[in-house]
Amino acid sequence: MAEVSYNSKFYADDKDIYDLISFGHFPTRYINKWLASKGIIISKELTDQELAEEICKYCLSWNDFKYLLQRVDAPNKLKKRKVVKANSLITKTDFTEKLEELARDYSGSDKLSIIRDPEGNFKIFYKYTVINNKLSRSIQSYEEETRLDIQFDGDTFDFTYDDNHKAEVLVTQILQYAIPGDDIDENVQKVDISGIDTHTGRTKFFLELMQQIDDFELRDVTDLKFDRFSPEDSGDDDEMGEESEELESMVKKAALSGTNLLTAELYSKLKETGFFISKSTWRSTYEVDRSSIAEFRAEFGDGVAGTDFKYCVNRVWDRDENGLPMKTGRKPTNEELATFGGKLYSAAYSASLVVKSKEQD
Repeated sequence: MAEVSYNSKFYADDKDIYDLISFGHFPTRYINKWLASKGIIISKELTDQELAEEICKYCLSWNDFKYLLQRVDAPNKLKKRKVVKANSLITKTDFTEKLEELARDYSGSDKLSIIRDPEGNFKIFYKYTVINNKLSRSIQSYEEETRLDIQFDGDTFDFTYDDNHKAEVLVTQILQYAIPGDDIDENVQKVDISGIDTHTGRTKFFLELMQQIDDFELRDVTDLKFDRFSPEDSGDDDEMGEESEELESMVKKAALSGTNLLTAELYSKLKETGFFISKSTWRSTYEVDRSSIAEFRAEFGDGVAGTDFKYCVNRVWDRDENGLPMKTGRKPTNEELATFGGKLYSAAYSASLVVKSKEQD
C-alpha cells in the first residue's frame, strides 16, 4: 500500500481506527500480537465490528495506526467468478497484438499486465484505484486488482474473470477485438436457463451440474437456496393441493444449510410444492489424484429469471499424511480457480443444453 500523508495531529481518532479495522482484512494474530505488546488482552471471539469498537477506546499514536495500515489490505472477500465462452474470428497472432494495443491504452493509476504462457493462453491482471469517500481520509484511496484468464481450445476461447464491473467492461472490450462487427451475441456461449419455465427443469439443471463436473465426484451438498415462479410465469401443469397453495401464499424463497441436503425431507417437500434450486454450495472430490476436495458455489443473479450465472471455488481441503481431509480448508490457488472453475462452467453450459433439450421433448 502506498505511503500515507498524515495530518498534523499526534493521535489517530476513533474514525481512523474504526474504519481501518472494520474495513480491512488481515490475520487476527497481528492485532492480538500488537495489543499484547501494549499489555492489552482482548477476547478472540469478537467480531471485526466489536474488535474495532473495543480498540477505539484506547489512545493510539500515528505509529500504531501506521503499523496496522501496513498490514491491512483491501477487503479480502471471496470472489465470485464468471466465464464467457466464445468463438474467435481472428488468429491468435492478431488477438495478441490487439491485447497489447489495449494494454497501452491503460495508463495512470490503471495498469494492465498481460502474461502469455507457452500454450498461448493469457493471464491478465488489471490494477486500478478505488476511491471510497465514506471512509476515513487516510484510507479513502486503495488499490484493487482483478484477474482474467483466457484459455484457447481450437477456435473457441474461454474468459474466466472476477465478478465485478471493471472486469465486465474489460471483457467486453476484448470481445469486441476478438469478434469484430455485430456478431458478438451469435458467437458467445452463455449459461442461461431463462427458457426453462418449470420448477423441475430448473432443479434438474443444478443436479446435472453438481454431478457432471469432469474429474470431480460429488460428496455432499451443504447449502441450497430456492425460488419459485409466480403462477402466471410458471409452465408447470401440476395442480397444487390446499397445503401447497397455503405454502405458496406464505413463502416465496427458502434456504437450507447442513449436510446431505438432497436426501433431507424438507428438500423433498420444497420440490413437491413448486420450489426450485437457484443457488447451491457443494463439495466434490478431485478424482485425478484424489488428493483434494473442492467446495463450489453456483447461482443465478436473478434466480427466477435464470440469468446472470455466477460461480465460485470457495475452498480446497488437502489431505494429511493418513489420506484424510484436513480439518480446515484453504483459499484456492489461482491455478485451481482457473482449472476447477473452468470445469464447473463447462459442466454448467452442458447441463443447460441437456435440460433445455429435455424440456422441449
